[in-house]
Amino acid sequence: MIGFHASAIDQTNERWEDVERFNACLERLLKRRKSEVVVSGPLTESKTAWKCAVLQQALLYRVTMLASGCAEEWNSGNIVCSMLAARALLETIVLSSFFRDEAENFAAANDIEAIEKLANEQLFSTKDERVIAAGFGHKAKSKLTYVDKFEKKIPGLRDHYEFISEWCHPNGSGHLFTYGEINKLSGTVRFSDATLRVKGIQGHIMACFMLVLFVEPIMDALDEIIPRVSEIDPNVGPWILDPSGRGQL
Repeated sequence: MIGFHASAIDQTNERWEDVERFNACLERLLKRRKSEVVVSGPLTESKTAWKCAVLQQALLYRVTMLASGCAEEWNSGNIVCSMLAARALLETIVLSSFFRDEAENFAAANDIEAIEKLANEQLFSTKDERVIAAGFGHKAKSKLTYVDKFEKKIPGLRDHYEFISEWCHPNGSGHLFTYGEINKLSGTVRFSDATLRVKGIQGHIMACFMLVLFVEPIMDALDEIIPRVSEIDPNVGPWILDPSGRGQL
C-alpha cells in the first residue's frame, strides 16, 4: 500500500477518508514520473524549455520520494525520520509552487530571458559559497521565502513548519521529549522509540503530507507552460548536435 496505513493513524482527530485521498494523490504522482527527459518535440527547439522539463521531473521525484518516506517512516514508528521527511516535503512543494507561478507569469509576458534565469537559479542552486564563487551555481534562497509566499494560500502553514523544525533539530523536543519520559517523583527516565507526547505530532505531519494535493495542478500547469516556453524562445533550430540521442552533447 502506498502512503499511510490505517493502523498507524490515530483517527480521533484525523478522517481516514482524507488520508486515503492524500495517498491516492501520491500514487498518481508516482505514475506520472518519467524515467528520462528526451530532447524531442518542443524541447528540440528550446534549451530553456528542456531545462524547465528537467526541473519539473527533478522536483516531482523529490516530492514523491519524500512523501513516500514520510508515510513509511510514520508507519514503522520512526517519528523523527517521518518529521524530517515532512519538513523537506513542505519545502519542496512550496518551492515547486513558486517555480510554477513565476514561470507562468514570465511565459504570459513572453519573457524568455526571465524563464532561463529562473530555471538556472533553481537547477543549480546551492549554499556552497565555493561553487558560487567559481561560477558554477546560484545562491539558494532561504526556504522561508517560499514558505511565506505559499502561506498566503494556506494560512498557518508557517506555524506547522516552525513546529516541525523544532523537532527536526537535536533540541530537547528532538531527543529527550521524543524518546524519554521523566518520572518526576523517582527521577527515573524511561526511554522508548516514541513517548506518549509524540501523539500530538500527527496533525503537523498531515499538514505537510496533504500538500501533495497541490502538486498535481502544479505539474499540470508546467505541462502547459513548457511547450509555451519553446514557442516564445527566439532561438531557431535544434540546440544539440544529435536530436536522435545516438550521439553526445
